[in-house]
Amino acid sequence: MLLMFNISDFFLSTLNVEELILAKNKLTELPQGIALLHQLKLLDLSENPLQYINGYQETFTQVVYNLRGLKRLLLSHTPLTSLKYLYGFLGPQETGPYAARIHLLELDVSFCAITTLSDASSTEIFDEQTYLQSVNLSGNNISSISPQLFDKLSDLRHLNISFLYLSDGPKLVLPSNIILESIDISHNKLTNPDNVLVSGVVLSLNLSFNLIQKWQDSEAFTCKTDHFSSTICFNSSEIPPDSFSECNYKSKTVWVKNLNLSHNALTTVSTQMGSSLNRLTEVDLGSNPFTCSDCTLIEFKKWLLALANKNVTSTEYLTLGTKGMFKCTEPFHLKGFFVHDVNFEPKDCVGVPDKGWLIHVIILSTIFIIVIITSVTTYIYRYEVTYLCHLMKIMKKRRANGTRDLEDFEYDAFVCYRYYDHSLNVRKLSHSPYTPGFNSHDTMPPFSVVRTDNPT
Repeated sequence: MLLMFNISDFFLSTLNVEELILAKNKLTELPQGIALLHQLKLLDLSENPLQYINGYQETFTQVVYNLRGLKRLLLSHTPLTSLKYLYGFLGPQETGPYAARIHLLELDVSFCAITTLSDASSTEIFDEQTYLQSVNLSGNNISSISPQLFDKLSDLRHLNISFLYLSDGPKLVLPSNIILESIDISHNKLTNPDNVLVSGVVLSLNLSFNLIQKWQDSEAFTCKTDHFSSTICFNSSEIPPDSFSECNYKSKTVWVKNLNLSHNALTTVSTQMGSSLNRLTEVDLGSNPFTCSDCTLIEFKKWLLALANKNVTSTEYLTLGTKGMFKCTEPFHLKGFFVHDVNFEPKDCVGVPDKGWLIHVIILSTIFIIVIITSVTTYIYRYEVTYLCHLMKIMKKRRANGTRDLEDFEYDAFVCYRYYDHSLNVRKLSHSPYTPGFNSHDTMPPFSVVRTDNPT
């Protein structure tokens, strides 16, 4: 832990220091003696509980403002919450009490609980800091990024916007004359890989740990002439169809060379997807839930076969950074099998473009059969059902009248008949020698309950 007392004497003895690492201490405010280090190029304050509000912000601004040679400022894992607290020394000149005279090459504000980059302070800081080569905004609570936020950074080489909450492509507008070395957009919620850049090109694009399942555009990574500078786009890795057409073959240029799509939701590689990937130099498709049980496997295996023959592309396909075959994850009995080893009969897919109608037919047929069975059963046992209904009616009346226990029935027989047989049934029962002492209860058709004093 760095102690705050007598700290000024320490900095007076180190005026020529160029790198100062104060990470993982318990600093709540910046020691004012740091302002004496005019040769300082790197200041690392990561993982300190620095305070940026009220008087602390003024102190922080005063100290850093005097570090005219500062090139790298690392504030990772500090409670910054907003870039506005850096505005005093990183913002435009001739605004506020300080005129910006620090031009950073690297800014790391990762995991600083920043909630937005849409405010004016953030926009003006990135408009002013045009010499930035590395920007790390990862791990913040940001759900959207303005496409033009970095369009003034003509020296940008590394951009890290991973571990955010981006669900749609940022569609970044970068200077068309630069080549970034890396863009990291991993651990977000992106569903489509072709909405990342509108202009600018990048050597390595990390889209791992997103929700990408498929895309339809076979030219997803192709440089569009109206957005990209054709002078800096990368040559495609496609191979001409044959030696005779090689001279006239126009290979499309692409805006990314190396693409990491590992740990996404890819279940297959369609013709369109494979065509777009075959133009790149290196692609990592490891740890995707490839399905080996439906008709999409046909296109997938056809694409893999073409790759094995090396007659389509020179693209190098990886599995988590190493060369390897793609494995099935579904269904369970094929889990771990190589995709190209799974046997799947193409005839099973012929003439069955969509089986959704079959599912509906099965469901409706099942419901119809259940209705028929229920109707037939009810008819066969109609008298028993009628009897049960009558008993329920008696129980309901007893319950309503508060009479004796519901189980104490006084009736010996139940007669069920049709409406027009009512008079005949009552007459026969009244004169029958087997029903002396006959009483009728609830004799309204179609029910009649008979009570006898001498049941037989």
